[in-house]
Amino acid sequence: MATHFGAAFIDAQLGSIAEQSHKDWSLWVSDDGSSDATRSRIDAFARAHPEHEVQLFDGPQMGAAANFLSLLARLKPGERHFVALADQDDVWFPDKLGRALRALEPLDDAPAVYASAQTYTDAALSNPRPSRAYPRGPSFSNALLQNILSGSSIVLTPNAVDLLASVLPDQAPKFLDWWIYQVMTGCEAHVIYDPEPSLFYRQHSGNILGEGHGLRARARRVLLLYGSGYRAWLDAQLPALERAKGQFSAENQRVFERFLAARQGFAPKRPVALWRTGVHRQSPLETALLLSASAFGRL
Repeated sequence: MATHFGAAFIDAQLGSIAEQSHKDWSLWVSDDGSSDATRSRIDAFARAHPEHEVQLFDGPQMGAAANFLSLLARLKPGERHFVALADQDDVWFPDKLGRALRALEPLDDAPAVYASAQTYTDAALSNPRPSRAYPRGPSFSNALLQNILSGSSIVLTPNAVDLLASVLPDQAPKFLDWWIYQVMTGCEAHVIYDPEPSLFYRQHSGNILGEGHGLRARARRVLLLYGSGYRAWLDAQLPALERAKGQFSAENQRVFERFLAARQGFAPKRPVALWRTGVHRQSPLETALLLSASAFGRL
């Protein structure tokens, strides 16, 4: 868990971890300089649950992605830990860990990642609504343009942890969960997406990134795709794949290189060049909008 001024909601998240049906867990928390009650709440949780290992570390104070990466860097290769990522303000369903581990059990000796849908709520855990569906499923061609693995739902097998630890970037990506999706699909690891929600994803003013699937959310995505923000995201995200690309499959290495070249190509020809790489979002309409926006330097 990566924390930063999380006192307002962290008690509910910690309580949901304590109530997991799967009881064999440890909690590592990296705190990015919180001066509210975040650290004292974690200390109190550790005292209340002496049967579990609860460790609190000082984070690098370079953003949420760097904070999570600092925790991955603390894991020693070969320790054979399953790792679940946790946000400070969500609430896990009681079977979250157990369900993920059952799904990953047949892939125990392989690099694999599990993620699930979420139930979005407001800050008071009211107004529940489902997260988006992803009909085309996971792929590297999708991962280059879109993330479908919500970090708060991600669980990694030990081999996946070792894989990610071996390609940690020098500079953190914009979004850690998107980077995990890109690396895992690029390396053709197993990706399990569970359409059943495993947590309440609390949306509030302090969220780094919100999501949704209604008309308002779709309008926000269209504005993002046609604005300059999306290209800035990619510019911050793609360099973090440099250390990983050598472990991509041969086909995905070709897709990656063609994608990078197409982004920098002659503007009027970019949409066709990008289309030929096969990159796509889950929505055909969003794919078409994004490829057309590339002619104006928006990708």
